[in-house]
Amino acid sequence: MLPRMNTITRSLNQVFQYAHGVFPVLNRCYHFQKLKTGGFSQVPPTLQNQYDSDWFLQLWLQTNLPKEVVDSIDPDLQRFGKEVATSIYDLHLQCEAEPPRLEQYDSWGKRVDKLHTSPAWKAQKSISAKEGLIAIAYERQFHEFRTVWLSIGYD
Repeated sequence: MLPRMNTITRSLNQVFQYAHGVFPVLNRCYHFQKLKTGGFSQVPPTLQNQYDSDWFLQLWLQTNLPKEVVDSIDPDLQRFGKEVATSIYDLHLQCEAEPPRLEQYDSWGKRVDKLHTSPAWKAQKSISAKEGLIAIAYERQFHEFRTVWLSIGYD
């Protein structure tokens, strides 16, 4: 059994030596190791109006929904898409930076169960009420197409 282990160990050593030659990362010879600062900078992406930039969604709506439904929900989706790309996105970033925090006990050990949220969370709640995100599903305006409108605009 011992001679076989030596051949396995020798074979593994040969594989690693080959890999070090082929993959210099394994040898810690990183390509960017000699770069100090600068040289490469990338412009961060900007969020565009998601409804305007999604040509397939617009084509699907025009193909599968009646023209009067598309004509009536299109301005609302345009407006909400612009709002999402600007102010609501900023609120999203603030919500991600400051997640809600549950305080279960006070300093004296008394159970309080308080939920602390950032102002951005409260602002998103008011936006939800203003846009009627829950009410859209219950409106009778577009009958069977209201769930499509809800899922496209607010998913």
